[in-house]
Amino acid sequence: MERYLERQEFTVSQEQLTSLNNQIEQRDEALVQLAGELALEPLSFSESISSLETLDALESDLENIYELVRFNRISEKLSVQGLDAWAVMARAWDEKPELLATAFIYRYHSQLVSEVYEKELAIKEFDRVEHEKSIERFRSIDKQLFSFAQEELVEELYERLPNPSARGEVETLRREFNKKRRHLPIRRLLNSAGRAIQQIKPVFMMSPMSIATYLEPGSIDFDLVIFDEASQVKVADGLGAILRGKQVIVVGDTKQMPPTNFFGRQFTLDDEEAELSLTADIESILGMFLASGTPERMLKWHYRSVMSL
Repeated sequence: MERYLERQEFTVSQEQLTSLNNQIEQRDEALVQLAGELALEPLSFSESISSLETLDALESDLENIYELVRFNRISEKLSVQGLDAWAVMARAWDEKPELLATAFIYRYHSQLVSEVYEKELAIKEFDRVEHEKSIERFRSIDKQLFSFAQEELVEELYERLPNPSARGEVETLRREFNKKRRHLPIRRLLNSAGRAIQQIKPVFMMSPMSIATYLEPGSIDFDLVIFDEASQVKVADGLGAILRGKQVIVVGDTKQMPPTNFFGRQFTLDDEEAELSLTADIESILGMFLASGTPERMLKWHYRSVMSL
């Protein structure tokens, strides 16, 4: 044996043995750390020799080790919250993972609902039947209030009617009513007795052209001006009506065809005038209001789209 030890081919120094021992210790530490992350039992040196197949299996599935470590950490969090059963269920789960996640979320929210039911008296004593009855009562009262508001408005307008025997504008109207011919033109009549006419007929239904023809600027003002089919009203035609109202509601559909100008005169602005104009190249009143950022909302229903009101 002495002769073999003295051969150069089989010379092992103390330094090499120490280095080899350090490597073995580092390996053991790495295995212990890996076992902890993977929730495996730590192996002794002798046991680790017999568990090479386990290590080989882990090595062949290195891509999934991260997921296993992540699963173990989630299991620890579940354990802290007293949800060990879910971790056990997940280990043995052989269906689609999405189903387990859905079951967990459902259970989580069900528990939240149960806790709220216990803590909130209003929810705990909630009665669906009584709640639906309250809704129906509210709807009924709301309809009654709507009808009452209509009747109240009619009464208010009636109270505003001018005295038939009054002088001034009412006298002008009486005189025109009793004429057989040579009546005042509508424009002059509205200018002379516009206030009395508004008290009698507060709602005027007119086209933009009629407004320009019959209402002299400054003679009559309105609380509210409503444009229907505003996508068909040119900007120039609608400005006169806007100036006569305190508030404006514009109703229209941007998908409808813009107003045509087949028989109108064409005016062309130069570049400088077009830049200064606020309405150049805007086809309708609806487009002008949309461009100005006016608050808008969609209709929830339309009289043509329901069977009855």
